[in-house]
Amino acid sequence: MKRFFVTVIIILGILGLLFYVFSRSSSPDKVIPATPLESSMPSPSASVPLLPLHTIGQVTRHATNFDGQQVRMQGYMLVSEKGYVIFSDESGGAISSFDLPVAGPGIDTLTFKQKYELQGKFIYGGLNASNHNLYHLELSASPQTVK
Repeated sequence: MKRFFVTVIIILGILGLLFYVFSRSSSPDKVIPATPLESSMPSPSASVPLLPLHTIGQVTRHATNFDGQQVRMQGYMLVSEKGYVIFSDESGGAISSFDLPVAGPGIDTLTFKQKYELQGKFIYGGLNASNHNLYHLELSASPQTVK
């Protein structure tokens, strides 16, 4: 058994020595710089990072988990109010406090019965919404239609 461990240690020592010799012999002009994965992949928008996709309900029903964070979600506009719209997971039906008030760029161009992808900061306060939801989404980019 002792002979086995001695053999393993000798082999590891030889491999370490070989690695050291070959790593020192490579010249800097042969080094190929690594390309970051992000730069080679197309992004949906250069200014907006891709975040995990949520439903409106996942965010509003667990609001404290998302408070102050950038979120990405999909939903339908149910109501257009002055300065904001209200989004839901469903394209119709009664409005509840779990539907999400949304403010920001592009809300004046939205249409009913169309599914949109939204991205922005989920914020507590700052908007007195008609559905009494204390949170709202402040868009970081215009909503994008989902096919």
